[in-house]
Amino acid sequence: MRTFIVTLATGSAWIPGKTSHEQPFWSEHAAFMDDLFARGQILMGGPYADYSGVHLIVLANDVEAVVELLLADPWQRGGLLQPPVINEWLVFLSVLEGQ
Repeated sequence: MRTFIVTLATGSAWIPGKTSHEQPFWSEHAAFMDDLFARGQILMGGPYADYSGVHLIVLANDVEAVVELLLADPWQRGGLLQPPVINEWLVFLSVLEGQ
């Protein structure tokens, strides 16, 4: 598995001034992300402190797999997030076992 940094800016359906938990489809998005985390596909993830976007650390075989994975996110489908910017990350230092 390769490591990818994914950046997602808020989309047109994002309600400014509201936290992540107050956005439409929060429960569905949270369940989706929790499942990816439980399966080890997302190592870390969360919004910026100002809620202008999201960063994820994703394990996948290639960029296409990351795109496919994230297309199923209810927030992606609902326009709360813009399409992802995906960069492969060559991890040299990590406290995570096996990295």
